[in-house]
Amino acid sequence: MKQKRIIPFAVLLALLGGAGGYWVGSKMSDDPFQEASAGVFLAGAVIVLYLAIALHELGHVIGGWSSGMRVMFYIAGPLKIAREGSRLTIGRNRNWSLAGGIAGMTLTPESSVQAREAMIRMVAGGPLASLLAAIVMGLAFTRFHHPTMHAVLGIAALSQAAIFLVTSIPTVQGNFYSDGARLRMLLRGGMAAERWVAAAGIGSQLMAGVRPRDLDRSLLERGLRDFDGSYDAVAVAAVACQVSLDAGDPEAAGVWLDRALEHQSVWPAAFRSFLFLDAAFFEADIRRNPEAARRHFENVQVNELMRPRTRLVVEAAVLRAEGHLAESDVKVQEALALGEDPDGKSKMDTDWLLGARLLVLPEPQSEPRP
Repeated sequence: MKQKRIIPFAVLLALLGGAGGYWVGSKMSDDPFQEASAGVFLAGAVIVLYLAIALHELGHVIGGWSSGMRVMFYIAGPLKIAREGSRLTIGRNRNWSLAGGIAGMTLTPESSVQAREAMIRMVAGGPLASLLAAIVMGLAFTRFHHPTMHAVLGIAALSQAAIFLVTSIPTVQGNFYSDGARLRMLLRGGMAAERWVAAAGIGSQLMAGVRPRDLDRSLLERGLRDFDGSYDAVAVAAVACQVSLDAGDPEAAGVWLDRALEHQSVWPAAFRSFLFLDAAFFEADIRRNPEAARRHFENVQVNELMRPRTRLVVEAAVLRAEGHLAESDVKVQEALALGEDPDGKSKMDTDWLLGARLLVLPEPQSEPRP
């Protein structure tokens, strides 16, 4: 079923690209300043293609925001907007695997009351923004008659329309769910929708500063019910590992970690690194297996969504498991100097850092009695 759906997309994009290329070429040939306009056209085409991605992701943000959801990050091409505590910061995206566009929204206590409806708006916002942009660009296309401008606006309208079509048609390709597939999932209801809503609720609580052991257990149970190795099931299993570890149940933590690792391929490479961090820490601190810990740690690819303090904590644990106590303590001090991150897991990390620091501090010397 999945392979059959991929074929129409390839045919559709090929037809759009061929028709668009033929049409643009005919427009450019009518321009008396063809050489000068070619540079303008290429620059304009790059800009409108970038805007097509940026507007689509912005649509998700507006859709979620209209339902009371909170923006955590927004990445499109080189632009990165991320929440740091209570404020949003603007920076440069250095991880080009995320340059295709990604937006992260979390549920607030208000939006959690109607979580499924809020998520429907958030998901639908992307394709609707692309459709609206395609219509606006198409109307502008009819008003400008300069050949080069005509061609740029045509490419803009075509790119927005293509993104609308590709994202709104329900399809699942590997670990990628189109917006249409997510919308269909939410509208149909059932276990898959319930699991994704639960995963969103769990993630939102963590981002709001709730410690893993204090998470809503009913959400965790809903997310773990009928574990099927899907993208969302693996996400909840990874959190279940943290919850169990924070609650003092390393055996259960190991079970959920192993399940998540068994199905790691359903996650994109950028997200898989977070799972490798959890695995490296667990192998180092709980199973006392420095070789396995180092192997997982070396698989970690630093990306824009990874907090530096989290990586330092794991590196300190791996070094300590390898017997490099001095080097481990350096990482511990670096992590403590960064301060606590606003997410709930950071509180759990702080406890470990303080405990690790105590192991290397010299015992206080008692003064000799007179």
